[in-house]
Amino acid sequence: MPEAKSPGQNWLKNPFLPAAAIILLGLLVYAGTFNAAFHFDDMYHLVENPALQGFRRLPELMRYWPTRALAFFTFALNRQLHGLRLPGYHLVNLLLHLAAALLVRQLALLALAAPRLAGTPAARHRAAVGLFAGLIFVSHPVQTQAVTYIYQRSTLLAAALYLLALVLYLRWRLDPAGRRAGACYLGALAAGLLAMFSKEIAFTLPLALLLAELCFFEAGWRRLPWRRLAPFLALLVVVPLTLWLGRPPTVEDIDRLTSGATPLAWRHYLYTQARVLLTYLRLLVLPVRQVLDYDYPVVRRALAPAALSGWSALLLMLLAAGGLFRRERLPAFAILFFLLALSVESSFIPLQDVIFEHRLYLPMAGFALLLPALFFRLAGKRPAGLRTAAGFLLLVCLVFGGLAFARNRVWRTELSLWSDNVARAPNKARPRVFLGLAYKHLNQLDRALEQLELAIKLEPRNYYAYCNRGLVYHQLGRHDLALADLSRALEKNPKDPPTLAWRGMVYLDQGALDSALADLDRAAALAPHYAETYFHRGRVRIRKREFEPAIQDFNRMLAHDPGSAITYNQRAIALAGAGQTGAAIADWQEALRRQPDFGEAGFNLALIYYLNRDYQNAWEAVRYLEKIGFPVPGEFLEALRKESE
Repeated sequence: MPEAKSPGQNWLKNPFLPAAAIILLGLLVYAGTFNAAFHFDDMYHLVENPALQGFRRLPELMRYWPTRALAFFTFALNRQLHGLRLPGYHLVNLLLHLAAALLVRQLALLALAAPRLAGTPAARHRAAVGLFAGLIFVSHPVQTQAVTYIYQRSTLLAAALYLLALVLYLRWRLDPAGRRAGACYLGALAAGLLAMFSKEIAFTLPLALLLAELCFFEAGWRRLPWRRLAPFLALLVVVPLTLWLGRPPTVEDIDRLTSGATPLAWRHYLYTQARVLLTYLRLLVLPVRQVLDYDYPVVRRALAPAALSGWSALLLMLLAAGGLFRRERLPAFAILFFLLALSVESSFIPLQDVIFEHRLYLPMAGFALLLPALFFRLAGKRPAGLRTAAGFLLLVCLVFGGLAFARNRVWRTELSLWSDNVARAPNKARPRVFLGLAYKHLNQLDRALEQLELAIKLEPRNYYAYCNRGLVYHQLGRHDLALADLSRALEKNPKDPPTLAWRGMVYLDQGALDSALADLDRAAALAPHYAETYFHRGRVRIRKREFEPAIQDFNRMLAHDPGSAITYNQRAIALAGAGQTGAAIADWQEALRRQPDFGEAGFNLALIYYLNRDYQNAWEAVRYLEKIGFPVPGEFLEALRKESE
């Protein structure tokens, strides 16, 4: 009986159509994400990060987080090209995701061309296996967190480079004497090195290459090409050495975005990861009830029922991989690759959070390889069985794509994301803090206050909740309550520069200039890069008539945010106070150019013209204010008419 062909075999052999199908599905799934808001760590690492301000700060950027320097370099490129406009950031993330999906397809094709896999059911249908591996990877709903959450570009970039290194290595290994063999080998090494500076998950790449050697080639440990593997194995020292020589932001640096809790003991983190593994496996096969910020219980005993279930699942996976290794090397590789890729973030190294869905991004490649390989193995050789397998896998991809599209709608705004998170994790404080922030940004202050009060009830030591409730009280004009909350926050974390700056701002609005200056000076000493400090300190110095130091503070703020109209307005006030009228006028004009409806800057401009007896330009400024609908005080108009008659 002749061997059955893969469904759609003719078009699958086309070098472009399968790739086009993967790209098309990815574009459809992520079509609505280009204006999704900045979320969570985006604010600290991207929006407020001074190291991203221009390439003249490249050394600072490289030091900011050394093992993710390449990812931050791409963010700096985004900032340089289009500021904080969202579509450019999302476009880069999506391009990286599409590239990773295409590389998963190539990984499947190359693995199934290896000598050890020749004749296996998956190898007989390698084009179909490759296509469905790419489609699953690009469409799975769990991937949305890594793609749509902008800051997780570090995950995308590390994964894409990791997969590129694997693909190029296999190309070299399959044809080591070929015309492009040297380029593939060096390209794999370069991609691996770059991956090490994208995110720490790349640490396992050399081990993945060893795994590929053992699974895809006729080689025992003694027959491995050790000389050729040696440069890749040397990459194992890059991440530890970089972490030792440099220093990424610590828990304390980013603690204002968290509850302030210290990391778990390594053993408790390990026990909890046993249970987390079960959640990850459930998300792979049943990707529903997704959450950004899980309310996940910590497991503190190695033999607790939750941990035992996880250990059992891990043991079954290892036994399955061992059993498949003799007959079906691709599924064995897929299972072991999944566990290996997950190991950096889900083993004994304690991270601040025990679970995040984006940690499945690179391990998803293992799942994407496993599913079609198993289904075509189970389908046998009959055409009906093969059509059933292909049809089922296509249905799975379409369902995954629909769920991913729906999940992406949740990511569109701060309010939609954190409302969803609070609904799914109502007893965790941090999502309520961020929901309160979302309401604050929408000026729905009563709702913001409600969420922040609930967060404090849930976690009384959450100083970030006190900070933000203090800021809401400040907006409501309840300065005493604002000071009380900010002071409580500083009792819990006395060295937090933003909180010091915010309390200084409240002192300023109360007229307590010396107290304000003391807080702002301390914030600047603790975090010279935190630009908001200089803005508020400049305002204090204007009130104290210290105009030259105020100008210097506003200069530092504008170095961080050159487009800030409100800072140009404040610097103009300081310049006018220092007698630099021409420079003040230029700053007010620049403020209006950057924010044409900025009535306060327009009125200040009219006022400086009036004070300098330039009544013609004063009237032009008044007419502009009338055009934008800014109410010009009647007393000023009357004085201007009298003087210009």
